[in-house]
Amino acid sequence: MSLDHLPAIDPQRLAALHQHSLLHPRHQPALARVTRILASALNAPIAFISIIDGEKVTLTATQGIPAQTLTSVPGLCVTTIAGEGVRILPDTLLDPVAARHPLVARPSGLRFYAGVPITTADGFNLGSLCLADTKPRQLTGRDIGILHDVGAMLIADLDAELTRESSSDAFQLREMLQSLPVAHFTCRLDGTVSRWSEAAQSTFEYTPEQIIGRHVSILALARTHLEISTLLARVAVKERIDWFDTVRVTRAGEMFETQDAVYPLVNEAGDVVEVAWASRDVRELKRLDALIWESHERFEAVVESIADGVVMTDVAGNVEYLNPTAQALTGWTTATARGKSVGEVVDLVHKESLERAQHPIDTCLREGIRLDLAAHSLLVHRDGRTFNIEDIVAPVRDRDGAIVGAVMVFRDTSGERADAGNLAYLGSHDPLTGLANRRELESQIEAALVTAARENVEHTLLLLELPQHRLVAAAHGRVAADELLKQVAALLRAQIRDVDMLARFGEDQFAVLLRHCPAGQASRIAGQLQKAVGGYTFVWHANAIPTALRISVFPVHADIRNATTLFETAETTRGLLDFGHSLRHRGLRQQDDFPVNAPGNLDAERAITSAFTEDRFRLYAQKIVPLLPVEAAQELYEFLVHMVDGHGRLLSPAVFVGAASRDELAADLDRWVVRSALRTLSREELAPASSWTINISTSTLNDDTFPAFVHAQLARSGVPPQSICFELSETAAVTNLASAMRFTDALKALGCRFSLSQFGTSLNTYAYLRNLKVDYLKIDGSLVRDIVDDPIDRAVVGSISHIAHVMGIQTIAEHVEDITVLEVLKELGIDYAQGYAIAKPLPLTILS
Repeated sequence: MSLDHLPAIDPQRLAALHQHSLLHPRHQPALARVTRILASALNAPIAFISIIDGEKVTLTATQGIPAQTLTSVPGLCVTTIAGEGVRILPDTLLDPVAARHPLVARPSGLRFYAGVPITTADGFNLGSLCLADTKPRQLTGRDIGILHDVGAMLIADLDAELTRESSSDAFQLREMLQSLPVAHFTCRLDGTVSRWSEAAQSTFEYTPEQIIGRHVSILALARTHLEISTLLARVAVKERIDWFDTVRVTRAGEMFETQDAVYPLVNEAGDVVEVAWASRDVRELKRLDALIWESHERFEAVVESIADGVVMTDVAGNVEYLNPTAQALTGWTTATARGKSVGEVVDLVHKESLERAQHPIDTCLREGIRLDLAAHSLLVHRDGRTFNIEDIVAPVRDRDGAIVGAVMVFRDTSGERADAGNLAYLGSHDPLTGLANRRELESQIEAALVTAARENVEHTLLLLELPQHRLVAAAHGRVAADELLKQVAALLRAQIRDVDMLARFGEDQFAVLLRHCPAGQASRIAGQLQKAVGGYTFVWHANAIPTALRISVFPVHADIRNATTLFETAETTRGLLDFGHSLRHRGLRQQDDFPVNAPGNLDAERAITSAFTEDRFRLYAQKIVPLLPVEAAQELYEFLVHMVDGHGRLLSPAVFVGAASRDELAADLDRWVVRSALRTLSREELAPASSWTINISTSTLNDDTFPAFVHAQLARSGVPPQSICFELSETAAVTNLASAMRFTDALKALGCRFSLSQFGTSLNTYAYLRNLKVDYLKIDGSLVRDIVDDPIDRAVVGSISHIAHVMGIQTIAEHVEDITVLEVLKELGIDYAQGYAIAKPLPLTILS
C-alpha cells in the first residue's frame, strides 16, 4: 500500500475499529499490561499503542510518554498501518518523512521507532503497537520477533473476546485460517470431517463436498488407522498433541511426509465438542534440509583446511564449532568447547595491560556489526602459552536478517612481531605530533574500563578542541596549521602526569586519559591545560595568533560498556556546545582565550563589541574557480570578515571568530556580514553572474528570526536572492539537523542557495544529506591535502563526487594549497576548487 493512500479513513476499517472499541476503558488495563511487558522485555524507555481514527491518532496504554491525541500525519504510526509487518526506523532523523513528525521534531523527540500493525482477522489495520527511544538504536532479530509476536497476541486476544461477545459458538474457527500455508480442518469426536480449509483442499486434493462427512482415516495409510483412533481418544480428554512426524495420503493415493498437530475445541461449558487438525507438507523442507547438510559438509571441509582459526557461536555467544587451527591455538576441541561461553574458550587479554576487556563476539552480537580488530590482543592457550593474534568478528544472519550467531576468524601473528616494531609504532601513533592516535587511545580506554570495574576506581577522559586550527588553516595554510598542532601538543605533553596518556583524537582535537583520577581532580588538571594553552601565542610569519582550548570532561567508570560508547557520548555532547561553553557546562573555570595583540590584553567581548560600534570589521572575498570546462560556469566567491584592532592592525578571522562564538557574539557578526555584503553588492560593479557565499554560525542556525531578516535585507538591497549562498559546516548541520532543515527550507523559499562545508569527515553525513537541500558540498581540506599521494583520500573524494553528482549537487574542494592537487581533482570530477594555490582573500574594492 502506498503512502499516497493511507487507510486511516477507510470506512470498513473504521467500522472494524469501532467494533473492537480499543479505546474503551475496559480494555485499557490489559493494553497497558502489554506495553509494559514489551518495554521491559526489549529494554526500551517508551512503548505505546496508537489508534488511528479518521484524521486523528490517539496514543494509549503509554509507557514513558503521556497519552495524547495527534493529527494524523505520515512518518510513524500512520505509515506503519499502511504497510505490512514490522516497521523499524533505527534513526528517525534519517527518514525525511519521519524527521518532520511532531513526535520527532519536538525537543528530546523520538530518535528510534519500531511499530507493528494491529491487524484483525479480516485484514484491517486498526492501529499499531509501538516501541520508541529518544536515541538511535538497533533491534536484533530476536527483538523483532518479540515485537511481532506480542502484536499478534494482542489482536488474537481482542478477536477472541469479540467472538465470545458476538457468538455463543465458542469453537468457531477464525476465517483467517483459510489463508495459512498449513492445512487446517476439523472433525467430530467420531472422526468424521466437519470443516475443510482451502489449504487442506490444495494439500490433500479433496474438495469440501468430497471429504466432509467422511472419516479422517481416509487421509492416512491403512497401517496407521489405529494411530488415528488413539489420537482422537487422547484429544477427547482435552490433551493437546503438538507437531509430530507422520505420513499422509492424497486423493490420488500419493504418499507424502507431514508434520501434524491435533488439539481439542471446547464449548463454553468446557466440554470437548470437536477436534482441530493441522497438517503441513514437509517434502520441500526435507529436500532443503538435504541441500543444507550437503552445503554444511562442503563448508566444513573448506574451513578445516585453512590456516586461520575459525570459531562459531550461537546467538547467546556459546561455542558451536572450532576448526583444527582454532583448536590448536586455544587448547580446546569442538567436543569439549561446545556450549561453553566464547570468552572461556577464546581467552583474550590486552597485550600490554594483560587485562580482559569485553569479548569482541559479545560486542558483535549486541551491536550487530562486523569488527576488524588490530593486533593488540593476546590469545591465552589452556596451558598458559600466549599468541599475538589479529581477528575479524562478524554476525551470522538468517534469510530474514535476524542474527543467529557469530563467527570469529583469527590468525597467529607471533612470528611477525619481531620485525614489526616500527610498523607497530606507526600504527599506534600520529605521525605529525608523535602522540598516540585514536586507535591506541581506544585500546587504553578499554583497559581502563576493566580496571574501573575490577578495582572500583574512576578514570577521566578530557577531550580538547583547538578552534584556531581550522581558522589558521583557512587564513595561513595547512603548513601553518600543522605547526600549530605540533606546538600545542608539546605544551600539553609538559602539563600531564607520566601515568596519563595524551593522544591526537581528530583533525583539531586532542584527548587526555587521566588514570585513577576522579572528576574533581580532573577539573583542576583541565584548568591547568586551559591556562597553559590560553597563555600561549602562536606566531607565523609575523602574525601573532592567540590560542585557546575548549575542554570537555567525561568520567570513565564501570557503567560504560566500551570505548565506542564513550566516544559516541563525548562527540554528541561536544557537538551540541559552542566554542568555549563546554567547561562552563561542567562547572569548570574558563580561561580568557582572547589576548588581542595590544598591551593589556583586552577582554574579548569588549574588543569585539567595540569593533561593532566603531565599524572596524572589513569584508574580504576569496575566489572559487571552476575546474571543469562547463560552458557559462558561474563565478563563486566566499566572504571572509577581518577585524581592525584598536591600534589599526588588521586581524585575520583566526584571531577573533572563535572568541565571537565563545562570547555569543557570532549571531551579531553574521548579521553584520549579511548587511554589509548585500549593501556592497548593491553598489559595487561586481560580476552579475557571480554567487557569493556567507558563512553562518550555529547560533544563527538556531535563530528563527534570521530568515525574515535576510528577506528584508534582500528587498532593501535589490540583490537577486539566487546570487547569495549560505554556508553551514557539516558538524553544525548534523548536530542541529532539525534546525538546519527548517533554516534551509525557509531561505530556499526566498531563492537563496546553500553550501555544506568541511564535508567528508563523518561517514554519517551521507545518511543526513537527503534531508538537507544543499547546492554545493565543500570537501574538507584534510581529505584534499594529500590526495596526490594518498589512495584512500583519493577514493573518499571520488565517492563524494559521485554521490553528490547523482544527487544534483556540485562539489568544491577546500584548502587547495598545491597546484598538483588540481589535476587529481579534475580527474575525480570535482567542479570547483578554493585555496591559496588558486587565490588569496582580497578586499572587495580590489575585486570590483
